[in-house]
Amino acid sequence: MTDPHHRAVPGRIRQQAQRLLRRVPGIDRSGLRQALLQDAAFDADLLDSIPVDGSTIDFCAVVVDRCARHHHAPGTEPPLVSILRAAVEFVGSPLDGELLALAQEITAIAASDTSEDRTLDDFLDELGLDRHAEASPYTQLTSVFVPPQQYDDIVATLERHHVVFIVGDPHVGKTFTAVELLWKLYSRSGFSPNWVNSQQLSLTLSTSPGRFEDRLAKLFPNDQAIYLEDPFGSTVPVDMPEFVTNLRRFLDLVAARRCRVIVTSRSAVFDKVIIDSFAEYTITLSQRLTVETAYTTAQLDEIAERYVACYCPRWTPVPPYVITCITNALPVPHNVELFIRNTRDIPDVEEALTRLPGYRDISSEFGRQVRLLTLVEQGFLYLVATLSSEHIDQDTVRRLFDAAVRGGDFGHVGITSFDIALGSLHDYVLWHGTLTGGYHALRHPSIEEGLDRCVRADPQLTEVVRRLARRMADSSEVGVRSAALHGFLRHADIMWTAPWGQRVFREFLDAPDVATRQAARNRLISDFGKVPASARIPLLEYVEATWNERYLLRLMLIAPVAEPWRGRILGRLLDTWDDWVRFRLARNLGHLFKDPANDPAVRRLLTDPTRQIARTAAQGLLDELGRHPAAPNWQAIRLLHETGLATSVPEIAHRLDALLTAARNTSSEIPADLLPLTLARPPDPGRSTSETP
Repeated sequence: MTDPHHRAVPGRIRQQAQRLLRRVPGIDRSGLRQALLQDAAFDADLLDSIPVDGSTIDFCAVVVDRCARHHHAPGTEPPLVSILRAAVEFVGSPLDGELLALAQEITAIAASDTSEDRTLDDFLDELGLDRHAEASPYTQLTSVFVPPQQYDDIVATLERHHVVFIVGDPHVGKTFTAVELLWKLYSRSGFSPNWVNSQQLSLTLSTSPGRFEDRLAKLFPNDQAIYLEDPFGSTVPVDMPEFVTNLRRFLDLVAARRCRVIVTSRSAVFDKVIIDSFAEYTITLSQRLTVETAYTTAQLDEIAERYVACYCPRWTPVPPYVITCITNALPVPHNVELFIRNTRDIPDVEEALTRLPGYRDISSEFGRQVRLLTLVEQGFLYLVATLSSEHIDQDTVRRLFDAAVRGGDFGHVGITSFDIALGSLHDYVLWHGTLTGGYHALRHPSIEEGLDRCVRADPQLTEVVRRLARRMADSSEVGVRSAALHGFLRHADIMWTAPWGQRVFREFLDAPDVATRQAARNRLISDFGKVPASARIPLLEYVEATWNERYLLRLMLIAPVAEPWRGRILGRLLDTWDDWVRFRLARNLGHLFKDPANDPAVRRLLTDPTRQIARTAAQGLLDELGRHPAAPNWQAIRLLHETGLATSVPEIAHRLDALLTAARNTSSEIPADLLPLTLARPPDPGRSTSETP
């Protein structure tokens, strides 16, 4: 892995710099902020990446983060030192002494070339993970990680292209492998690590031309190693052609930058979102980890032995047959780790082995564990899981939880608090640090899956979840309300039947605040597939009656809309006066219509009075025909010819000619009315009309 000539500043020093900068008099004024940045003599790329608006906390956090991660040539002053020296000009004693002392410390760090100075604790601080959390396997990363068989290929792909997609089954170690790659890039080459567990990449790839490059540069700054955890989630891009075009551009731009990008995704999601439209290009950048191929028997045994050495269960030491018994029953690392950690207090090995069947299905095991928790602890986990979808900060979660306790949402619970609940559930919750603070999240998606099973099976917990969702929905904070909607949709079947369920949901969709309304509608579109069938019918009736065509188009492109709504909505979109909507219909023929070549709606698009829409529909239809060249669709070819587009658009004429030539070469019987088309070659716009054929 190459050295970017950059030493990452430890997290503790960056936090100290943020605190000092916040004490600079007048730093809350944008004019002073701009002057401070200019006096630091930053280059244009760094200046443009730092917004001068927003809160003081956000500004200082972004400044320190960007400076700490920015590339600088050997022998030059680190940008964070420059900003601290510039701040001295605005500050009187004694703060100026603190700033200069910190600048000298940072200079010494940057001058050091010994990779041994980069510790795992510093790495976890940089990544925003709690290095003291017993439940976190990352605190033992260097002791327990065993590389999968595809590891060398993953490293080679990442080094060559600066990006790799790690695709695979649940629990096979995708996340652990990604974090280990971040650690190697940090400890050996000085790349600052960053973990982004959101759908930012999917949103960026759906960005319209012109803004895409700017958003990409902000998401993937130089000298940073970024891990994107399941960025596609359940989201399908709003506009397939733009998504595919931007994905190609993304790969090219990342390859040209001084950064590394690691993307993990479950196979089912990756194949649905990417492979169908991008297989030939992306598959070369993906490495698959499956239960059958990721680890040999010897590797699984080594994983089990390392976790035994790490957790020191009371049933050790054990003969070799016990390790074999564990790995034969649990063929994936996460299941092995969970079994050993959760049975560490059992003194007898045979008794521990009787627990093995429960760890074959992790979600079921977590469901069993959650059922043993108190009602208030279960509700706490629900709050953490739901609010982490919007990265809600700890103080806000604390206020909501304590208010729920006082309001009786959990019934009579005795003495409890946020800190008491967090302490008792440390095995289930991890801390994720961010630029301006941090948030708690469940340690693994399977915990949330197990919690879901309990929510639906226990009427008391169902009622608690309803009350908590209502409390979040009544919040004045947009992020909390958006998280509430996420939780509402995840449990739409039990929320919808509550007396207030439909009213609260419609308050989201019709909120007077534009940002809330847009966020609610976009969340419904992206999560519609999770809504139970019983709740979809009234939802579809509601959106059909209240949404405009642009939102309905997004719904059609992303959500599994059933008949008769699908046919009615498509008909409405075809009749709209909005050229943008009809253009997007034309660009997504293959996605919206089951049989584009024989659908009457496609004829309407081919004959649309707006020339660009008609041309786009023709190109989309030709794309569909090109996917099946061995079985020519004469009806579609005849339709393209009858529209007259082939005589007025040279590109369409040439593509039609290529289809007919391919059909003739494969000895397909060409209909008599289309035979003249194979004899008349279209004009070549690159050839002079005076030339003879």
